[in-house]
Amino acid sequence: QIVITGYGLLVSRDENVIIHNVTVQDVKKDAISIYDSQQVWVDHVTVQRAKDGALDITEASKNVTVSYTKLTNQDKTMVIGGKKDPADKAIRVTLHHNYYYNNKQRNPLILYATVHMYNNLFRNYGNTSGGYAIAATTSSRLRSENNIFDPHRVHDAMRTINPGYQDIPGYIWESGSLALNGAKVFST
Repeated sequence: QIVITGYGLLVSRDENVIIHNVTVQDVKKDAISIYDSQQVWVDHVTVQRAKDGALDITEASKNVTVSYTKLTNQDKTMVIGGKKDPADKAIRVTLHHNYYYNNKQRNPLILYATVHMYNNLFRNYGNTSGGYAIAATTSSRLRSENNIFDPHRVHDAMRTINPGYQDIPGYIWESGSLALNGAKVFST
């Protein structure tokens, strides 16, 4: 296991990249940034205590998979998509078998992109008022299957708008998820 402290990883305009068996921690900006890249696999990675995002996937990246990864102790965990650029509508991401723990929001925040999420565990999210697990906004498309939501205090597991920030809704197709401790699997 490689541990990187204080520095992040950047995948920019590249393809066929595997990030495996790495811990990235205590970064002042994004821990892992993937933009304008294709066929990227993030697997068995731990990201904790990044000041900005834990893992951001933007700028028309395609065929990105994040699997068996731990994302912990974040305010803003993950952004997928971004600008109102038509190229961001081409972003395709799969998130499976990941562990999200003690994160306030953006687990992920999805903007314009298409995302398939399955078999993820979200624990202790929304640790302050206003937090949530997943937001699919601004014409994004999310397919969510068999995820587990176990909130701290805030109970919104999924939402299609982010009031005052992204008021254009996204689309969520959800099936088989387990909601614990008052979690609301779907909220507008």
